[in-house]
Amino acid sequence: MRLKLTVLLSAVLLSMLLLTGCPSAGPDSIFTVQGLVDSENYLALVHGLGRDNLTFTAQFVKDGYIYDYTDYPEYFGGHYSSSVFNDSPSSYLSSTPLTNGNVLIAYSDWINTGCGTLVIYDSDGNLVSGPKVFESTSSTFISAATLTNSNVFIAYSDDDNSHFGTFVIYGSSGSLVLGPTVFSNSMSEHISATALTNGNALIAYADSGNFLHGTFVIYDSSGSLAAGPTVFSNSMSLHISATTLSNSNVLITYSDWGNSHYGTLVIYDSDGNLIEGPTVFESASVDDISVTTLTNGNVLIAYSDLGNSDYGTLVIYDSQGNLVSGPTVFESAATNYISVTTLTNGNILISYSDDGNSYYGTYLIYNSTGSKVSGPTIFESTNTIFISATTFTNGNTLIAYDDAGDLDQGTFIIHSWLDLLLQKVDKNEVRLHNNTEETLELILSVHK
Repeated sequence: MRLKLTVLLSAVLLSMLLLTGCPSAGPDSIFTVQGLVDSENYLALVHGLGRDNLTFTAQFVKDGYIYDYTDYPEYFGGHYSSSVFNDSPSSYLSSTPLTNGNVLIAYSDWINTGCGTLVIYDSDGNLVSGPKVFESTSSTFISAATLTNSNVFIAYSDDDNSHFGTFVIYGSSGSLVLGPTVFSNSMSEHISATALTNGNALIAYADSGNFLHGTFVIYDSSGSLAAGPTVFSNSMSLHISATTLSNSNVLITYSDWGNSHYGTLVIYDSDGNLIEGPTVFESASVDDISVTTLTNGNVLIAYSDLGNSDYGTLVIYDSQGNLVSGPTVFESAATNYISVTTLTNGNILISYSDDGNSYYGTYLIYNSTGSKVSGPTIFESTNTIFISATTFTNGNTLIAYDDAGDLDQGTFIIHSWLDLLLQKVDKNEVRLHNNTEETLELILSVHK
């Protein structure tokens, strides 16, 4: 049953305003309604002013404090639902948001001999397309990226073809556009693909044919080689993660085994020319690196710091390769399968397997300055591996993972951050929807 409260206490004042204009009330007159609202219900303010040019204040009360309605997810978390996308072991997961609002998940399906497979889901968790096999042999080190033309570039190691680096291109509906195409005629590991602003795609990888040296190639959207192969590290380089910067350059992070496994970054332009680096971002052995570009142009790098008991750690760098913040420990326990994604509000979600808490799937939220906003929050109360997080265009977040506590099934959660939603119904009514999982005291006000 929906809760609908009107401004009965202000009925006399409202009547005066409608009949006389209520000059004594002044231009800042406020009509307010307040009440307890159950989950999935709403508070309504029927003001009867018949105007479009009104402003509203929407708030909630929590722990004795009054917050703006938009603050709920930052302080108290959102809500989520979980679904199984593959009822068998799923590894090397990589997810990417599509321009049509959906998300593609690519993975290795081990019940089907490890074939590279993809599924597409909408932001409500409904299956749109798949499962579809994009590689009919065992596929590992999968990395997917959405191109500027809306297609999806999926790079991987083709285990049954001498582990050669290979890619395919699919449309946003799940139809094959191009490939498979070999981008490296040697064993390719720790692959990370990122879409460039000029429409091309960069693939960074450890080239086993060249002593696992860090290498990248650039391909255009038609599948033709545009640049490379280019060696960005003349030593063994593992745990590679690349991201495209807001200035169109590309930042590549890796564990530099030629320099004590130190966390290192380089920056290249979209033509494959070195701009900056190599720069050490962590003077200790690191692994499980994940990097994301922030809405303010900086970059957050999350990793497991083997020099500090494998603690989950983050640093923030600007687009020129200068340290902005950190290193900051975000989890004081061994942390694995780290995956980060930038939220539409500018914050960052860091998801990981918390080895200090039975390997539970966990996430927390940091802002762009490197300060914690909320968490840690458990999203899966079993052993959670091969985590991949991404953000839908509507602001929801998907975290895909292999649920090792439940037969290794491929699983995802979709986290909705629109917990309190302000809706203008018409010229005479506004509603504040409670999409949280608790009863809240809500406040709605209309400003004349």
